[in-house]
Formats: sequence, structure tokens, C-alpha cells
Amino acid sequence: MDAHPDAPRVLDLVAAKRPLILLAAVTIQAAMYGGHFSFTVFFPSLLDLAGGSRAWLSGVYTLFTLVYTTFMFPVGLLADRWSPRRLVAWSAFVYALGFWLSAVVGSIGQLYVTFGLVAALGMSAGYVVPTASALRSFPDRGGTAVGIASAGVAVGSAAAPPLALRVIETFGWRAAFAAIGTVVLAIVLLSTLALHAAPQVRRAPPDAASEPLAVGEILRAAQFWLLGIVCAANWLPLFAMWTHLFPMGLARGITPGGAAAGVTVFGVASFAGRLIWGIVSDRRGRPLTLGLSLAGQALAFALLAGPGNVTTFFVAVALFGFTSGGSMSLLAVYATDLFGAPSAGRIMGASVAIGGVVATQGPVVAGYLHDVSASYLAAFVLGAALNALALVVFGRLVRRGPYIDPTLRGD
Repeated sequence: MDAHPDAPRVLDLVAAKRPLILLAAVTIQAAMYGGHFSFTVFFPSLLDLAGGSRAWLSGVYTLFTLVYTTFMFPVGLLADRWSPRRLVAWSAFVYALGFWLSAVVGSIGQLYVTFGLVAALGMSAGYVVPTASALRSFPDRGGTAVGIASAGVAVGSAAAPPLALRVIETFGWRAAFAAIGTVVLAIVLLSTLALHAAPQVRRAPPDAASEPLAVGEILRAAQFWLLGIVCAANWLPLFAMWTHLFPMGLARGITPGGAAAGVTVFGVASFAGRLIWGIVSDRRGRPLTLGLSLAGQALAFALLAGPGNVTTFFVAVALFGFTSGGSMSLLAVYATDLFGAPSAGRIMGASVAIGGVVATQGPVVAGYLHDVSASYLAAFVLGAALNALALVVFGRLVRRGPYIDPTLRGD
């Protein structure tokens, strides 16, 4: 098929706008995930609302992650067809509304609705849409582009929790919820202007090679389900750490300021991991770098489970942040390696939904294990075991190789 006559002009336009897409992806994810990760510093303030039960309070975050990861699938389908500006702007308004409503709740049940449902619906476009836009804009440097774009998650996780804690200590948790909603909305709406100014490449007239795969075709592929298992096993302990990292520090006898610093260490290490693993994966390949990142997370949990002092805790948190930052960004790129760039939005959304439904149980499981044993030891052991499982399943996925349309195999 002949090239589309406008293709060179459109490609030149997009090449000139690619830095804006990348900058928008970073700031959108920094803002939205900053609010997301700040929930961990709300824990001590909200325990009374939950009757003192960590498991009951963790359920709010579990519902939040269940809703936003599940809705990533339909959002991913829309991301392959619709304007990214429209999707992200809608997401920001609903996200902010959830935080504003959370500022006036009077019971834990109401928090389940305002944060667990409303804010989560807004969160659903916060990762898939900017990440897919960045990936499509840099097809020759997918690992590096997604690593830089998703570094916004690490920036948010490093910067937002200490700031949120300061607001909580000074003005109270209600003011902190309201402030986060307002700031995130402002940042994201400004960032969507860059997404609008940097349109995605318009494809040539449709053909089998350029169109996204059908949903049914993706769901019938063994690679998709193996990828989903890897995501679930890797993310369940990761989601637990996101929620419980601050109280985990307190359980080690660290001061609230020191525990918040642990959250910052995690974020800084995750930022470095996303950048470094992404660059290395473009040069050394996704299978090697992803395998090493999964092994590193298993080791980090083993360090947390063993005897150690405060220094050991910070070393383990840094290792976990560095390696989990790599796996979170590289799994998105590897999904595109398996199924192709035209299907980036839907395959990322679908794999995140499958893995996220399971991973949402992580915070509740960790909270329950702490409630019955007064320790996070069992949660650390479980985290090490699940990452070892993810590594084994990932090895099988690598051996199977990229998805090939059965009609093109020539069998």
C-alpha cells in the first residue's frame, strides 16, 4: 500500500511536538499519582474514622485501586480512538471532585464512596492515556520514553506525601484532601494543553497492520494472560507497600518525619529506576531488564523480612523503589512489544485491569496480617514469594514470544 500523501508533514509536526507530549505525560502522572500515594500519610489521622482497624481503612484504598485499574480497560480502548486531551481533562475533574468530597465525610462508609469510587474513576485515565501518548510519539525509544513519562509517578510519590503530611499536621486531614484536589486539577488541566498541542500521528488508510487488535483477539492470546499473571503477582505486594509504607516505618520505631522520608526515598529511587531501566531496556532488551527488576523486588522483601535496623529498612525501601519503578514502566512497554503499537492503549488498559483486580487485595491482606500478628513480617514474606512467582511466569512469557496473528502464520 502506498504511503499516505500527508504522512511526512504529519510526522514532522509530531516530531517537533514530541517533547511537549513527554512533558505533559510527566506532569499529569506526577500530579495524579502524587495524590494517590499521599493516602498513606492520611492513615494515622483516619484510623479513628475506621474504628482503629487497619484492614477496614485499607479497604478504602483497595476499592480505589480496584475501580481505577478496572476502568483502565475501557479507557484504554478510548485512548486508541479519542483525543487524549478530552480523556485526561474529564479524569481530572472527577478526580478532584472525589478529593473535595472526601474532605467533608463523616464516616468510613462515606470515604469508601468519595475516595474509593469517585476519585478512583477520575484516576482511571491518569496512567494509560499519557503513557500511550508518549509511547506512540517515540516508537524507536519506547523504553526510554515510557521510563521518562512514568517517572512522573515517582516524582509525585516523592514530593506529595511529605507536603500532604505538613498540611495535615498544620491544618488537618480535611484541608489536605481539599488542597490535593485543587492543586491536581490545576496542574492536569494546564498539562492537557500540551497534549492538545502535540497530536498523535494520524495513521494511513486502515489496513491489517496498522489497526488495533480486536478485544476478542487479545483475550484469546496466551501472552495476554501470562502478562496478566506477572502483573498481578508483582503488583499485589507493590500496592500493599504503597498503602502501608508510612505505617511500616512507624512500626520500626521511626518517627513520623522519618517514616515520611522513607516514602520520599521510595519515590526518588523509583524515579531513578524508571529512567535507568527504560534506557537500559532499549539497549539490552526488555526480557533481561524486566527479569532483573522482578528479582530485585523479591530481594527487597527478603531484606525487610529479615532482622535489621533503620538503615536496613531504608536500603530495602530504596532497592524496592528502584526495581519496582523499572517493572512498572517496562511491563507497559513489553505489552506493546508483544502486541504492537497500534494496540498500546487497549493492551495496557487490559493488562493493568487484570493485574490490578488481584493487586487491589494487597493493602487489605497486609492490613489483615498486621492486625492478627501485630507485625508486617508475614506481608514481607508474601511479597518475596509473589515476586519470585512473577519471575517464573515471566520466563515462560519470554519463551513464548510476541503474539502473531494466526491468519499470518502460514500454518
